[in-house]
Amino acid sequence: MVRFLRERLEKAGCAVGDNFFKAVPCDQQMAGAYVRGKGIIVCSNYVRIQDDVNQAVTRELIHAFDDCRAADLDWSDCAHHACSEIRAGHLSGDCHYKRELLRGAILYWPSPMMMKSFADTMVIGSNKKG
Repeated sequence: MVRFLRERLEKAGCAVGDNFFKAVPCDQQMAGAYVRGKGIIVCSNYVRIQDDVNQAVTRELIHAFDDCRAADLDWSDCAHHACSEIRAGHLSGDCHYKRELLRGAILYWPSPMMMKSFADTMVIGSNKKG
């Protein structure tokens, strides 16, 4: 999936150079982040296994693709940010019921409403304009 998304980014005209991916220790407890103009960081102090790294990179590549393709994407706009979070959650498999169960969430099936709530929480927590 990572290779596929990287190829699609490059085909869309968004360069993915050697320094696009970085593993760094993070202050916030998160797996990774996409930073416009800088690339993707993976939080080396919070990812435990290769699957966590793959999941974080896949999710952040979807954000990078959204940023690349949407000319008017404003990350400080909560609606734009939430839309990208929902897309990334669904397309990366991050909201798959098995992954939720592994996180300790007792769910029968993650609904779109639950995903929206998750995205809203993520956006409000990370968006400076709130």
